[in-house]
Amino acid sequence: MQVRNARVGGFHVSVAKSTESSAVVDELEKNHSQGRWRSGVVGTRKRVAPPVARIGFKLCTILAVLVFTVVSLSVTPARAQVKRPARKRHTQSEKTVSPSNPVVQSKADLIKAATEHKTNLEKELALLDEVISRLTAEVEKKKSLLALGILAKRELESSEQALALARGQRVTRQSEVAATDNLITEATAAEQIARLKPMPMGGYLTTATLIRYIGPTQWVLSDVSKVESFFAGRFGHQLPISAMGQTPVHDRLGFDHHESVDVAVHPDSVEGQILIAYLRNAGISFIAFRQAVAGSATGAHIHIGLPSHRLIR
Repeated sequence: MQVRNARVGGFHVSVAKSTESSAVVDELEKNHSQGRWRSGVVGTRKRVAPPVARIGFKLCTILAVLVFTVVSLSVTPARAQVKRPARKRHTQSEKTVSPSNPVVQSKADLIKAATEHKTNLEKELALLDEVISRLTAEVEKKKSLLALGILAKRELESSEQALALARGQRVTRQSEVAATDNLITEATAAEQIARLKPMPMGGYLTTATLIRYIGPTQWVLSDVSKVESFFAGRFGHQLPISAMGQTPVHDRLGFDHHESVDVAVHPDSVEGQILIAYLRNAGISFIAFRQAVAGSATGAHIHIGLPSHRLIR
């Protein structure tokens, strides 16, 4: 029996040479040369999968990686999105109700402010009446003392000046009350005027509360002198103007009255009817207000010029 040296799996082994052993050694060397041995220990043999099986395994692995990548890409943007807060559903009571007609809302605000202003003016008038009554009695007393020679004249003059100042303030406040009444009347009629159809040049309209005329004459405030001359020549007294152009009342309440004149005559009176006829013949636009509210003559006047409007602040 001979001993044959052979290299298997990186080890040198000695095998007794015989017919059978030679065949085994040849097989071992053949397997080693083809890379089928995975272990360096003699006698340990592991069979490698066929090429077709290995290719199928690789394809499955690649497919699994692709599926994982696609799923990851589709999930990532969804996570990255910012969560939007849910929209709050507003109930009917929470909705802000805007006025359907801005003229109505503006008119209501103006009337409220004008009414409050008139109330304050009437309180001032009441206080002024008390002051005037006290000063009147004081002046009469000092006149008696002056006649007796026990009072200096300058003291009487001082009281008379105070009385004249108080009376002047009362006249001013009273005119402001009249202007405020007129403004309330015009604001009350503003809604009705806004609902009217556009009137053509020379149009004339009369209702239960107002008379309106649109004339071709270009009216400016200085033209009031012509109206004053006509009125004074016809009736023998001055035109009773209650508001000439823009007044402090109109400024305070934000009403544009720059090119308008208010005349304190009732449109249905004799003076009012004659004045209206004159304005129409002269082609001068006007609005004659019969009343501010039904059953009341407060605020009745003739507004010469285009309709006033609320100033934008």
